[in-house]
Amino acid sequence: PPPSFFAAPSRTGARAWLSALSTEREPPPHSTGGRSRNVRTAPSDAASDAASAAPVPFAAGTASQVDSRPAAFFTWCQCYENFSEECPPPPPPPQPPLPPTPPMSPSHSPPPPAVTQGSLIAEALYSFIYSPIDLYGVLTANGVVAFPFTEVVSAGATQIVDGGSDMYDNGNRLQAQTSACVTSDLPYTMSSTPSAAPSCSDIYYGTSMRNNIFSAAFEGLGDMLTMVGALGGTGADGAGSKTDAYLGTWQGGTRAWQAWRQSISGAGDPSIYTLWVAPYGVNDAGSALTVSHSGNGLTDPMDTLVYFTPGASTAYYTMFGISAGGTTTDDSLHDLITNNVFFADPAPASQSSLVTQWGSASASLYNSIGPYALSVTAGTSNIADGGGDVFDRGNKFTVTNGATGCVSSSSSVFPTYSWGAEMLGFPSCAGVSMSAQFTNGFFLSHIRCNDGSNCLSSVGVTGNAGADGAGSKFFYLFTTLTGSQSGMQYSMYNAEINGAGDPSIEYSFFVPTSNTDGAALSYSNIQPTATTDDPTFLLNEGSGNRFNEAFILFYALPVGSVLSTTQANTISAEVSNLL
Repeated sequence: PPPSFFAAPSRTGARAWLSALSTEREPPPHSTGGRSRNVRTAPSDAASDAASAAPVPFAAGTASQVDSRPAAFFTWCQCYENFSEECPPPPPPPQPPLPPTPPMSPSHSPPPPAVTQGSLIAEALYSFIYSPIDLYGVLTANGVVAFPFTEVVSAGATQIVDGGSDMYDNGNRLQAQTSACVTSDLPYTMSSTPSAAPSCSDIYYGTSMRNNIFSAAFEGLGDMLTMVGALGGTGADGAGSKTDAYLGTWQGGTRAWQAWRQSISGAGDPSIYTLWVAPYGVNDAGSALTVSHSGNGLTDPMDTLVYFTPGASTAYYTMFGISAGGTTTDDSLHDLITNNVFFADPAPASQSSLVTQWGSASASLYNSIGPYALSVTAGTSNIADGGGDVFDRGNKFTVTNGATGCVSSSSSVFPTYSWGAEMLGFPSCAGVSMSAQFTNGFFLSHIRCNDGSNCLSSVGVTGNAGADGAGSKFFYLFTTLTGSQSGMQYSMYNAEINGAGDPSIEYSFFVPTSNTDGAALSYSNIQPTATTDDPTFLLNEGSGNRFNEAFILFYALPVGSVLSTTQANTISAEVSNLL
């Protein structure tokens, strides 16, 4: 036992403890040398052995007949019997077991919190912290390690005094307001259990911190929120730079969302990144909602504020640091938000047979094509390298929703990879989703309009290639094929970057030759630049009609390899069997 266990026993406390621990009638005290002691009477002869082995009877009315008292009970009694002044104090009465503490790992997902008043807060914080694609894991996949706070950020605090390495000077002070009241600095709750804001009972909020990522959620009952903000001093002390960026909109759950990013970096202290997520378009009452973000342009104080007119019901905040003034990309921040289950785009009703059956088809292609062994990570929106310098952050998917006029790449925010039947929305183009499968070195994606309509005007990929300007680049119509399952015709376009000393980049685009309304489709294959450093390939429908889906197959070939006509025909045949 630990040293603290060997304190001098209290015989008054021991008597009470024995009484509480045992449900039997207490044995009569024995008198020896003037001392009173409590002992458990032992059997006096062998004949009683069998009886002593039987369960000790409990008091009348108890449900169990099993003596569940701990072994320490008897050890303590024997020590006390010998009148040792060095006896440890009695062990505490048995307590019900505590639930296990969730391990601090990206893969752990505890059960969601119970629904209570302010349950949006509980649900949002649960999702922020225990999303299936964990926030810490998303940052790590994008090459970012969140700054390890050395200051304990605890419940009841209203600010981060320093954070470690002069990250803050009494910053990260949270405030909110309605048309009727303004809060003071809100005490951190460090729990997903909602708390009413002091002096503003119409506002509920909660805060949590895990893996050095701080999150907060706010709820204004009846669209009462008119402002939320994070304020206070930073360690930058005016040095470095501060930038604010709009991360675009996306469809998630039953509503559209939008997000802002603020970063303070380059001052030599840990950089501070903050994200605000807010409703887009309309509030819960259906009223048109205007949302704006305000920053003061200074690296000290941090002051990042979001305003709602006429008012909103919810707002969400995330903050983390990067050591020594480091930075990250808006791609990774988009991943951080939209991979969160609370904000994820709902899956369409069904999944394409091509994606779900791709495992066996890719195995057949692997034997005939011999692709390069790519490295691709789920939960990211691009391939950072792929192995062997295939990309320098490439394979980003982009679409134009001709029905709404949005171009997803204009916000520099791209959908993330998620294998299997899940469909992820395009962040700034509501109504368009993508599913993907990566097996045997082949990356297949299916892009389509959620409602099955002809909403697409263009599909494509963009980013940066490892070729860095060397080698050659091609984009051409290869063939027209008929889907064995649907009977529909598709055009197959091939795009290639090869001859640069890196693994060759190979794409095959499969798009319908006519849309679901029967209108003929005419595509132009666009390469915005001729340089091989830009692996941007777009298929644009140029006749004014739109289409409902597209399939994009990506793989790489070993260094020095070039796709042959025979190999391209093999790919065409394998894909047509599943279309």
